[in-house]
Amino acid sequence: MRQIFRYVPISRRLLQIVWPFLTVVVLLVVLNTISTNIMSSLRAYVGGEGLWSKAQKESVAALSRYARTQAETDFERYQVAIVVPLGDLTTPTRARDSWTAATTPMTSTE
Repeated sequence: MRQIFRYVPISRRLLQIVWPFLTVVVLLVVLNTISTNIMSSLRAYVGGEGLWSKAQKESVAALSRYARTQAETDFERYQVAIVVPLGDLTTPTRARDSWTAATTPMTSTE
């Protein structure tokens, strides 16, 4: 076996030894980047879900107070708080509308 390596230039032998390690390092960097992006996305989702549930809880509490007291300020608080949960319903529609507008070919109005 040593005789086989005797005729191979040293740079080629070095490459044969190093390339598996280099491949592993590149693979680890790629996997690290992917996992970091996934973790960042999950943190953003959890944060948004927390804001959504907090706004929903505040809107229910304000509406319950308004039902008991009939105070206009409680209804205004409800309207301010319900914007976040209801905004969740309009986002897919806006995204779909903007996608449709972006993909629809322009027609001339001549």
